[in-house]
Amino acid sequence: MGAALTLTLWTTARADTQQLPCRKLGRGDTVKLDFHQTPLAVVARTVSCLVGVNLMFQPTTLRTKPITVISSRPIDRPGVWALFSSALRHLKLRVERRDAFYVIVES
Repeated sequence: MGAALTLTLWTTARADTQQLPCRKLGRGDTVKLDFHQTPLAVVARTVSCLVGVNLMFQPTTLRTKPITVISSRPIDRPGVWALFSSALRHLKLRVERRDAFYVIVES
């Protein structure tokens, strides 16, 4: 079995225009997240890629809402989803499952 992969992701002032390759975390892979007041759409795209879920927004205006998501240590795929869900709750948002998608909605 190969060595586990650890990624560190962070944002800059131009985070809304950056496009990182979409890559799902594999078994044993971890990532450190460091998003400070980043548009929700940027963080959601990253989480969608890392976890392997389809995310949508209802209403679409939520895409620009700033969110902070930080992990002080590397976390695995379930940890990414748990941290993201917790950050959404802090913003009075939640995720609902609808068929093959998860929709981010206001609580």
